[in-house]
Amino acid sequence: IALAELENDRLVVTVLDPPDPESWPELWRLEWRTEWPDAPVRAMPTLAAALREGRARIWPAGTGDLEPALADVGPGGLAVLPLPAGGRMAGACLIGWDAPHDFGPDERALLTASAGLAGQALMRAHAFDAEHELVGMLQRQLLPRRLPKLPGAVAVARYLPSTAGLELGGDWYDVIPLPDHHVALVIGDVQGHSAGAATLMGQMRTALRAYAVEGHPPDVVVS
Repeated sequence: IALAELENDRLVVTVLDPPDPESWPELWRLEWRTEWPDAPVRAMPTLAAALREGRARIWPAGTGDLEPALADVGPGGLAVLPLPAGGRMAGACLIGWDAPHDFGPDERALLTASAGLAGQALMRAHAFDAEHELVGMLQRQLLPRRLPKLPGAVAVARYLPSTAGLELGGDWYDVIPLPDHHVALVIGDVQGHSAGAATLMGQMRTALRAYAVEGHPPDVVVS
């Protein structure tokens, strides 16, 4: 099984099963990871047609003329399944059989349905990655890059999310110098792990800092 994601006009192989290169057919070991990621889709008419038409293409053993890069992938049968995602094709899933394989109506329907689910999962995964990157960028911009110099003390901070970086958003900290050699230490958390939580965190941090600098006691600042 191979999953090739569409990036611009190229297919980039992201999943291979079996994962051990020694278990792949010789053509896979020689060409799959070198030629495929750098080959435009138009260089593989079979894949280009499947992506363009948006429907599964199935070749039982001994049928159809396939380009050499595909013919040895499934000598006993090959299924090329476009992966629909939000009105476009996110890539293609290729499933090959070594032994002769016939595709019955039920199996064809199952392959098509599975491809649809895989395409939706890819779309959700990409959306999650994009949001996670945005939230992380917002949080890095909103957290203090440098802690202030303090009279008679050195402030050091280390931020390590409990989820090991999988979720970010509302956590923040701050060190605020105050008059008369006082210092305010702030640790806060806005509920949520999204861009909205990160934005709200920035607003809360600014408001707390403003009230603290004015000289209000901690209970007033927090309330």
